[in-house]
Amino acid sequence: MAYPFIQWPTLADFLRVAQAKYNVQIKTVTASKPEQYLLRETDKDKFTAPVPNLNLTDRLDPDLLRSLCGQLDIPLSEFGINMQW
Repeated sequence: MAYPFIQWPTLADFLRVAQAKYNVQIKTVTASKPEQYLLRETDKDKFTAPVPNLNLTDRLDPDLLRSLCGQLDIPLSEFGINMQW
């Protein structure tokens, strides 16, 4: 699908907004190898998402941004995205 010319956020941009406005935390689970995930807790629910295997300066593609926002219950409009999927 073609997308309009939108400056998609970097992973660092996403984390900055998610942490500042939605209290998202980066958690580490230690099993056979340490893995990180994102956790957002509200009064009623907990939301989790895996931390993408990207550099902080890498831009999130539209599908990944939509997935992370959906999993963490963060509106896409926080990132200037107001389009119908």
